Amino acid sequence: MEAEDALQEQKKLEAEQRATADEWIRMMEAEDALQEQKKLEAEQRATADEWISMMEAEDALQEQKKLEAEQRATADEWISMMEAEDALQEQKKLEAEQRATADEWISVMEAEDALQEQKKLEAEQRATAREEQKVQIGRAHV
Repeated sequence: MEAEDALQEQKKLEAEQRATADEWIRMMEAEDALQEQKKLEAEQRATADEWISMMEAEDALQEQKKLEAEQRATADEWISMMEAEDALQEQKKLEAEQRATADEWISVMEAEDALQEQKKLEAEQRATAREEQKVQIGRAHV
């Protein structure tokens, strides 16, 4: 009878271990899906930023042509306009670089958070496995 109880307990523990392993696998698959989603979102942000930059460049080009036509009267006025346009383009470039840097930083932070969460979950799983092993050992000695 004790052997049958031990066998049933063993089967129960093995089923719990399989359930824990299945849960871990689902968690890892969910994490993979999350990382893929974050990657796609980052690519979408980069594509949107490129499109915005292209539209801003086109707008700036049209504005520059308009201003050049209006400012042909004096060389000093035209030079001032070009310097302002260069400064605007530099500002737009710096803003685009800042957006890209912010997106990269966010991605790094999200990856770090995901890694920390994964490490936490793995530690919890190890603790669960140790507890289950202790229970099994304790029951085996009973």
